[in-house]
Amino acid sequence: MFEGGALALNAMHETRTVRVLKPFKVGPLPTGGSYIIMEFIEFGASRSNQSVISRKLC
Repeated sequence: MFEGGALALNAMHETRTVRVLKPFKVGPLPTGGSYIIMEFIEFGASRSNQSVISRKLC
């Protein structure tokens, strides 16, 4: 599941139309399950206007 999410995030990141988390690594955990490591983004004011972000994604 994280692999699919990482692929989607990378595709959105490459468009440069909206700022999204860049995934760095995904993989299985030795005890089961999996992990994803992503960059941290301070969203700030852009987070308050979800309609602008939604239009950028379309």
